[in-house]
Amino acid sequence: RALRDKYSQKTGDTAAAIRDILRPGQTMTNKSVSTGQEALEKYAVQVQANFAFTSRGMESARLRTRLDVVLDEKRKVIESLRAKAGEQPQKPALLSIPVILFPKTMGFHEQHVVELAVDFRHNKLLYLDSKGESIEAATKNYDSDDIAEALSHFGNAIFPDSGWDPRTGIVQMTQAKQKGANDCGAFTHDFTRRLIDGQSVGDIERSFDADDRRLLRQNMAKDIENLSPPPDEESEIQPGSGDLKPQAKTSNEEFDDLGSDLGAPIASGNSGNKRPEEQDDEFFELRRS
Repeated sequence: RALRDKYSQKTGDTAAAIRDILRPGQTMTNKSVSTGQEALEKYAVQVQANFAFTSRGMESARLRTRLDVVLDEKRKVIESLRAKAGEQPQKPALLSIPVILFPKTMGFHEQHVVELAVDFRHNKLLYLDSKGESIEAATKNYDSDDIAEALSHFGNAIFPDSGWDPRTGIVQMTQAKQKGANDCGAFTHDFTRRLIDGQSVGDIERSFDADDRRLLRQNMAKDIENLSPPPDEESEIQPGSGDLKPQAKTSNEEFDDLGSDLGAPIASGNSGNKRPEEQDDEFFELRRS
């Protein structure tokens, strides 16, 4: 509460995201998820991981269309990450794509965010759903796409010369971690951070269980504040996800545009029974499912 009050009158993306994330029991906007990913980009520079993200997965087009946009817009970044994985095989090389799953019908299932990460070191697509729902089950409950087909198409485009096979190239989280109804954004942030730290999907499943969802939100807010701190102010959040210090943005020109799509319009979410293409709010909330 003290940190939320501290930012109650402040302006800017950092303050807005921290207020949003620290609302107890409330969903967070996709803008807050993107602000968290931007903070993780800076964290990756600190730990010398090769990392990029895009918020295109949270737009309201069909999933395959969203992933095709990623392939087009992030072509140079994808090539650079692929090269880095070959040059520095000991370091993570990741493209993070938080993905919104839209329900087929409003009611029992509502909007939900999962982490899709491209692991260039191991030629894998990592699909981390905090509810532990399989891709097959998610296809029945969400979106108008066949999620498996969209991921297969994307994986073959990302790894064209590796003999990539979706049967072995897509790694899913199978154990549910999320207990709260509105915390998928915080889980997505935490999963991404752990991948940057070099954990595998199996490591995350074996070692992580979040009974305290407030701690996840606190850690996410800590990352955002400590990596984008207000001038002359120190973090008031106790150590949780890491003792981070402000760092300058990477000077590597290959990664200068990472996260640049934060400034692009982010598609609105469902309102009532509207399909994604009918939405017209500036942001949508990641509603509980």
